[in-house]
Amino acid sequence: MMLQYLLSIVTWLMFFVFIENYLGERSLAVTNIVRSLYTIVTIPSHALGSAVNTMVSNTIGAGRQNEVLNLIKRVTLISLFSMLAIILIVAVAPRLMIHIYTNDTSLIDDTVAPLYVLLTSLPFYAIGTVLFSAVSGTGNTQRALFYEIITLSGYVLYTWFIVVYLRLSVGWAWTTEHVYWGQLMFFSLFYLRSKKWVHKKI
Repeated sequence: MMLQYLLSIVTWLMFFVFIENYLGERSLAVTNIVRSLYTIVTIPSHALGSAVNTMVSNTIGAGRQNEVLNLIKRVTLISLFSMLAIILIVAVAPRLMIHIYTNDTSLIDDTVAPLYVLLTSLPFYAIGTVLFSAVSGTGNTQRALFYEIITLSGYVLYTWFIVVYLRLSVGWAWTTEHVYWGQLMFFSLFYLRSKKWVHKKI
């Protein structure tokens, strides 16, 4: 688990380094604001992901493997609908949210588009974080680490292509979240539906 967090931190650092070195300080300022808002709006789904990890472990430990998928489905829906409510609130008043971090009108204007890009990735986050936490909850931490490594590799390659090679806008740079959570959601869903975890001892 610690290795997963370390890898995530390193890739986030690379993202910011790419932004600063290839898109400039202005784009970095925009990214810092978007990142701060990202941290806040994902708190509910992150908490639900942590909760489902424990609930899946306890359910399997109690020998009720047949209840696990329904449990994950319920928590995933709660996470998704909670996130949709947050998205609606932020989408209605994006400048008001950004204004918390800066009074610079031009910086606020520059941040709106990347923030909207981020908002479109949040449903992927809401689903992906719960499913991935559920994979860890089945006790297969090695599989979870494997998926994380593959996903982060794809994330870094996509970031390099968008930011370093194509030099696209900071808004495009934030599509990396779609790539990351889309991959993680796919791998996690594939594993959970395979039911290879059913006979695993916790």
